[in-house]
Amino acid sequence: MTSPLLFKSILAATLPFILLLSPVAFAKEGIVTLQTVGPDRRVAVEIADTPEARAKGLMFHSNLRDGEGMYFIFQVTEPQIFWMKNVPFPLDILFIGADGTIVAIAPNVPPCHREPCPLYHSVKPVRAALELPGGWCDKYGVRVGGKVEYRP
Repeated sequence: MTSPLLFKSILAATLPFILLLSPVAFAKEGIVTLQTVGPDRRVAVEIADTPEARAKGLMFHSNLRDGEGMYFIFQVTEPQIFWMKNVPFPLDILFIGADGTIVAIAPNVPPCHREPCPLYHSVKPVRAALELPGGWCDKYGVRVGGKVEYRP
């Protein structure tokens, strides 16, 4: 029989690993293909499709590498507003219509270091948004009017 003290010690030592490996700890992921002026580009994305995930976004992430992004899926097609609170690196924010067309790009949006943070509007109704590392759209030739395709 295991003593209660030993059990508590084992539980305390293993609980962080159990939580780390649990399905709840893993974010939803997918692939987004972007039409560019050159060859199409694929980006591995973390999916934000719940109110909580959309509100958190990339807050508190330490970086975003080339070929990575966050894809926001909205339940209703309508204008959207983003900000950069607690995101320590610049982003390109692509606003995507219901048909997968990029309707607006907020390029190289800087981090917000103090409130009030600037707001970035889609202006037109959108069904999704994609955050990429700042300067990514210029580097690869992503333009308004291009297409975005998401695959889980």
